Amino acid sequence: MTITHPNPTRAALRDFASWDKGPVVSIFIPQDPTRTDLDPLQLKASAQWVQESLVRDHQQSQVDAEQMVAPLLEAAVATPQPGHGHAWFLNSHCSVSLPLHGLTEMVIEIGTVPDTLRLLPYLSTGPDYVVVAISQKHVRVFRANRTSIEPLEVVDLPKSLDDALWYVRREPTLERHGSGAAHMSGGGQDYRKNDLHQYLHLIDKALCTALTGTHAPLVVMAVGYEASMFINESHYRHIVHSAITGNPDNVDPQTIHERSWAIISGQAGPAEAAVARARRLAGTGMTVSDIDEIIRAARSGAVDLFLVARSLTNSAAYQGSLDPLRQELSLALNLSMANGAAAHVVADGELPDGSLATAVLRY
Repeated sequence: MTITHPNPTRAALRDFASWDKGPVVSIFIPQDPTRTDLDPLQLKASAQWVQESLVRDHQQSQVDAEQMVAPLLEAAVATPQPGHGHAWFLNSHCSVSLPLHGLTEMVIEIGTVPDTLRLLPYLSTGPDYVVVAISQKHVRVFRANRTSIEPLEVVDLPKSLDDALWYVRREPTLERHGSGAAHMSGGGQDYRKNDLHQYLHLIDKALCTALTGTHAPLVVMAVGYEASMFINESHYRHIVHSAITGNPDNVDPQTIHERSWAIISGQAGPAEAAVARARRLAGTGMTVSDIDEIIRAARSGAVDLFLVARSLTNSAAYQGSLDPLRQELSLALNLSMANGAAAHVVADGELPDGSLATAVLRY
């Protein structure tokens, strides 16, 4: 089975947490947009090298090796498309394909986990964030980053105001005016305001539950007074106080992405904030830099932030076994992401005590 992600997302890293038995193949293929003929050639050459190495160095049978590289050969005969680079991850049960813009070097590694450290820079150019688009007729929630936006399913999220308050039946009331005239009313402005408060409260409750344990910024899109009401009354700690104002009902996801990213990108950089937090907590027992301790904390869900020095993520042309340190750090990254941690690439020398990787703990 081949899984193709249209953009590199943190969801892909979370999925890799279960890939803990080798051999696992990681392939990073640069691509020249003007030479679509290169990609099939590189895929075929990669498949041949991997197949030979699996048999020679990793005790795989010829049949098993051929099955593992089959997705590469299938992709090689497909119609080539212009692009900017591609990553492939293969094990005996599954393959994952990810487009990666800006790859410049060919890398092929075989180890016991995917080399996801090389993916992290493509996910760290901006934070994962969440957008909730609210109107009285519809509610939509999206997970997004700098390059992509995708729908996010939220349990118990009401579909509309009527859906949220289906049990409410407004009995008409008699309203009298100074002239003596009277007419029937459905309850007036106070009822409508109370209904809206209850509706927004149910949306907030569902989002707070879905986002428990994360630090993802939440951007709100709604007409002005509804956006202000939701932001002011939300219990989610990381809600963004600048809203996208306007009715979102007929706004496509790409436009929501562009307008929400304009807000997120104007905020303080998440990597810088993460480094400041790691430095502030250094020596308190809330940070760890020993790789074995990081892995143990990641397995238990105790890691809140995972920070890696940029030198560990840099691509350089290479073919061979996955470096042991890179393997351990990729495992720690995958486990951390699977349990809801945020991860960032930072400049070398920025982490406490000059460490190359640091985890900030939740407890």
